[in-house]
Amino acid sequence: MRLSTLTASAMLLMALTIVSCKRRELQSFPMITSNLVSDVKSKTGTDLPKSCRLIVNTNYSRLNSDVWLFAIDPSNRPQFPGEMDPMPQGDGRKAASVMEDMGGISIGVPKALYFGIWQVSNAQCHATLLTTSNSDYLMLERLY
Repeated sequence: MRLSTLTASAMLLMALTIVSCKRRELQSFPMITSNLVSDVKSKTGTDLPKSCRLIVNTNYSRLNSDVWLFAIDPSNRPQFPGEMDPMPQGDGRKAASVMEDMGGISIGVPKALYFGIWQVSNAQCHATLLTTSNSDYLMLERLY
């Protein structure tokens, strides 16, 4: 009886792993709405360009933060309230892996990575901008 329970649990875990490995196509992400632009502006101070596509928005209650991940046309980057500093090339692959896992996407080889921190309405905003050949990926995290 115990062996069949373990086998069923293992099969369920394998099935969930296979389903979670599917990658989303960038075209399936919706364009951002004016409400989202306003929400992101009020919470992070960042003006999002119309070329942004929302990949995922989540709240990490364990970390007490809100996180947004966007794909952006590289010719139309957002305006940041603070300076973005270039990060070492090796950190780009790590950041890409985090974004890929979070959004269920495939980013490819990163060209450059930038990071910035600023205060917005009694909170801190962390921004990570990853550039590739085809697109930029912006991850905003608001820490309460």
